[in-house]
Amino acid sequence: MARDLDCRDCRHFEKYVPIPGMLEQIQKKEDPASANSPAVESTESNFPSGYFLPTGTEYISDADLSGFTKEEVSLIRNELFAHHGCCFQSEAIRTYFEEQSWYEPVPGVDSLNFDAAAFNEFETKNLAVILEYERSMGWR
Repeated sequence: MARDLDCRDCRHFEKYVPIPGMLEQIQKKEDPASANSPAVESTESNFPSGYFLPTGTEYISDADLSGFTKEEVSLIRNELFAHHGCCFQSEAIRTYFEEQSWYEPVPGVDSLNFDAAAFNEFETKNLAVILEYERSMGWR
């Protein structure tokens, strides 16, 4: 299990995976008709924009993960580590997180030396749920 408690990224991840709803936000910004509309702030979540799920503040379940692709679940797992500044070897994953406003990489913190003790109770439990979900789907 110790091997699972690091931020090894999915080697099969080769494409940029947008956050659900991001395409609609981009299209709305590009739509000239919406330029005159007042901005509406989302009240759907209480976690920073750019996160798939509130893995640091709420427990998640298989049901929460079931609507996501293999690549998205990989990002959900890796955002647990990214939240703590973990740097990623995969260029695609590194690029994805570098595009998130909340991500602040900590030089020298990577899969080889990340200390899982940095996780809070939610993150620890959610990592286990994600890993088990990935195993049950045959992705790990």
